[in-house]
Amino acid sequence: MAFNLKMSQASYAKLEANKTKLSLERLDKISKILETTIEDLLEVKTEKYFKQNLYDNSIIYQEIQNLNQESRELLNAYMNQVKEENNHLKGEIEFLRKLNHK
Repeated sequence: MAFNLKMSQASYAKLEANKTKLSLERLDKISKILETTIEDLLEVKTEKYFKQNLYDNSIIYQEIQNLNQESRELLNAYMNQVKEENNHLKGEIEFLRKLNHK
């Protein structure tokens, strides 16, 4: 492997022992030498992460929907309260008008 990567055996041994950082370029070369993908070398399951991302996004979407529903409910409650106050004030104005005409 060291020969194929054009590096000394000692340098390659440091890579294997995690004493030297592996560059992305060198990782790409290793994957080509082994005729595999970088994902397989790193045992990355992109489908798993993709599914997790979809799941996380659906949870976030649901939370936003819940917030929107709560906001609508609060807005409706506030509007009903304002309507009640408005009707009450209309009643008071009508009462005061009647008192004023007497």
